[in-house]
Amino acid sequence: MEVPRLVDEGFAWAEQVIGGRIISRRKHNRWRPQWFLELETPDGSLRKVLMRGFRNPGYTASDEKGARDWLQVESEILRTIEQLPIAVPPHLGYNHDLGWMLMEWLEGSSEIGDVADPDERFDAYRGYMEELAKLHATPIDSLSLSPLIATPSSSTAHRERLMRDHIAFYRKLEKNEPEPILEMGIQWVQHHEIPSERPLALGLGDVGPGQFLFTGSQFKSLIDFEYGMIADPFMEIGMMRSREMQYPLGRMPEHILHYGKRYEELSGQPFDLDAIRYWSVAGPAMWTLMSNAGVQNQAPEMIDLVFVLSWETQQKRAVIEAMAEYHNIRLTPPALPRETSSLLGPIYDTLTGQFQRYYAPRAQDPAEEAFVDYSVALSRTLARGNASHGEIDRANIEELGDLIGRRPDDWYTGLRTLEDMIREDYARDFEKRLSFLYNLSYRREFLYEPMQRGTGCGAFVPLARFDDLPGVAPSKIPIPQSRSLAGADA
Repeated sequence: MEVPRLVDEGFAWAEQVIGGRIISRRKHNRWRPQWFLELETPDGSLRKVLMRGFRNPGYTASDEKGARDWLQVESEILRTIEQLPIAVPPHLGYNHDLGWMLMEWLEGSSEIGDVADPDERFDAYRGYMEELAKLHATPIDSLSLSPLIATPSSSTAHRERLMRDHIAFYRKLEKNEPEPILEMGIQWVQHHEIPSERPLALGLGDVGPGQFLFTGSQFKSLIDFEYGMIADPFMEIGMMRSREMQYPLGRMPEHILHYGKRYEELSGQPFDLDAIRYWSVAGPAMWTLMSNAGVQNQAPEMIDLVFVLSWETQQKRAVIEAMAEYHNIRLTPPALPRETSSLLGPIYDTLTGQFQRYYAPRAQDPAEEAFVDYSVALSRTLARGNASHGEIDRANIEELGDLIGRRPDDWYTGLRTLEDMIREDYARDFEKRLSFLYNLSYRREFLYEPMQRGTGCGAFVPLARFDDLPGVAPSKIPIPQSRSLAGADA
């Protein structure tokens, strides 16, 4: 949902903090209110600052208070990192009542995926991984932490806190759609411990492509701190892999192995690839529970919605692909339908045309322009579903019926049956269920591809597996065993 913003009051506050006069301002056209400001100071010099607001409720917080609290923690995380020899924008101010924070506006690009030269892209990202290793190797007892930043006692305690808070949040949601993939993730995390412990670290929570500034092939600065926390550092490195599916970079396993080498050198702690593989499942499995609020109760006026739908379907596929890697299972993409003409095809063309030709020219600001672009993408997704003549629905129903033992009369009824079966015994027919959930995600991504492209996400990007690298052995962790089979073996 959209909530009122005290924008003009924020501008006045920024001028007071900086001691200057705003001479230009530009609104950032993405998932949260954010302004790039240029201010002239009394001595005639120019200051560039970023005025950053809280996310719209319904994305990772259910109400405005929760969204404001996220921003306050973000401010404290930046204050803390600023004291370290880590490259970050200087923190300039925070105003809880107005809902804004200020930081220095640094020059550079964050769009690493747009760099055409693969070597330049690789080098810039290598510098980023070096900086993350430095941050993660910093002992937390050397930090002056705000009381707002929770400090678990261990990696296991951090995992248990995520499970407690995120699963409780998800269970309380008023759900309109069954979520067998999320249920599989919950059950898997509850039944699998972290393979190893290591010192907790101050992390950023959400790392990967698009989360740092660079110039040419040179890393410049970390930039995103909204999900910062004290955590197992391997959590965010594992989750980096699912983010790379949305913002393709290439050679991600090589980057993570280099991070592991530097982490060992800087911290004196061993790097554990199985722990990275573990968090590659557990991280997105737990964090996607939070964003599911927007999926279950879709607010048409929420500008973030089309992105949330595009992002979440990839995160769900990431959970399944990482689970397959963890147990050394190979998944094969299903055949996708060929789009053909249909009776309603011209109507979808008309709907898309209305957004492009009527509403787009009437957009008044970047937010309205984005809303029109996302509505066009949504229309194209609906058109693709219509042009597929139900082939995806038929394939899904047939495979689902095979899993639950009967052909369901209704899609959601059948999917809820599978969800209940997973909750009861997640390991029964594990490989078969995993294959279906993967096919379901892949087919949905075929439908959602126009929305993914329209919101800047990649499409059909696989999770880059470590065992596809020469010399890296596959996981040897056994496939989960059903309770009934375990009882028979006993």
